[in-house]
Amino acid sequence: MFITVGFQGSEGSFTNKAATNFFSPICSGSIIFSPMGANTKTIFEQVGAGNLSYGVIPVESSNHGTMPMYLESLLKHSGNVCIVGETIEREHHCLCAQAGTTEGSIVRIVSHPIILEDCSVFIEALAARSDITIEQVSASGSAVACKQLGADSTNTTSAVICTRDAAALYGLNVLSQSVGNDRNSETRYIIISASASATGETDVLNLSSNQSRNPNEKLKGSMTLSIKNTPGSMFKMMSCFAMRDINILKIESRPSSAAIGLNDSVGSVFRHWDMIFFIDYEISDDESTVAGLWSNLNEYCDWTRPLGVYKQFVQQAVTVTERADWNSMLDI
Repeated sequence: MFITVGFQGSEGSFTNKAATNFFSPICSGSIIFSPMGANTKTIFEQVGAGNLSYGVIPVESSNHGTMPMYLESLLKHSGNVCIVGETIEREHHCLCAQAGTTEGSIVRIVSHPIILEDCSVFIEALAARSDITIEQVSASGSAVACKQLGADSTNTTSAVICTRDAAALYGLNVLSQSVGNDRNSETRYIIISASASATGETDVLNLSSNQSRNPNEKLKGSMTLSIKNTPGSMFKMMSCFAMRDINILKIESRPSSAAIGLNDSVGSVFRHWDMIFFIDYEISDDESTVAGLWSNLNEYCDWTRPLGVYKQFVQQAVTVTERADWNSMLDI
């Protein structure tokens, strides 16, 4: 079997690692992993057009929550793209630089802005230890920053924060490992595929198939909907789940402008500050319960739309750690 997987970012990025770890164990045939740059829209377009079998996109950080641009892209392409899987990756941030660079000589650190924020305690401690001001420079991705520094062999005053894989790929040395504020930080990724209604074929690996899951795996559903801006409308919508003992895993709202550009009349029913809700929930094994949920939601909502049904990632028990005391560790 031959499949193509597009991932957000560049080779060696955190998303590249997530895509490789997800697909390599389940696909016995040939896989082509294609970096698609920083623009989420490109992946949705290529998957929806059938040019990619799957797309892998980071959607949520354990430190920062949901990445809003993903929700808007998912909504706008919901007519021809659906979620067929998810995975979660632990993030091990590494400080990397050219050979000959020491932590004391670093005056500039480059990475994705979210990663720089995630490693702020380490960066501040490093600056205090060296008694210098370290310039923090944002890049479109950590692997992009790594590639640029790898091409500048004489630069021994700059460093990047990236994956160990990216450092090896672009010829940089790892100076420090696990430099994140939370050493257990994780990112959740969704796997998208073309909807059958758009291309006639979807999910070539049957990732979302109910038949391929083991008894310990639960199915997860994602949907988007809009409710009337009236008293009690939120309670009525939530009761559709509660009365059927269906667990809501996550609920998030976005302004109505997220619906602009849909390929139907949905966008025309909104005013500014009307809200669109995105909901993740556990799928009941009873099909009649699921059918009743949708029927009931359609009574109380202005419109509803499914975004996908897929296997819920089995999360390991992880305790949120205290922020590392990098001043003490650097002294040691």
